Amino acid sequence: MYVVLQYLDEHGGFGMRKDIEHYVSTHVSFTYWESEPNGPYTHWQQAMRLGARAFEKAGYIERNGEIWTLTPDGKEVYDMGESAMPEVIDSVW
Repeated sequence: MYVVLQYLDEHGGFGMRKDIEHYVSTHVSFTYWESEPNGPYTHWQQAMRLGARAFEKAGYIERNGEIWTLTPDGKEVYDMGESAMPEVIDSVW
């Protein structure tokens, strides 16, 4: 999810879901399993969508259709750095 927040921060705080997915796919090295289909999406795409739902409920991002927006709380989480993500993710699950 850090890469999602990174994209949003680098693009003025918002972006289209398909552009975010493309950015993630070019900035993250996935395992074979993560790249395998899981229904209509790959495992990593499913995980990203579940994470986005959790981050939305926590108030870190807003999703309005295909447009995702970084909230002020999400910016604070992003500014904590990638090393803080495991703790942040644990807190939203």
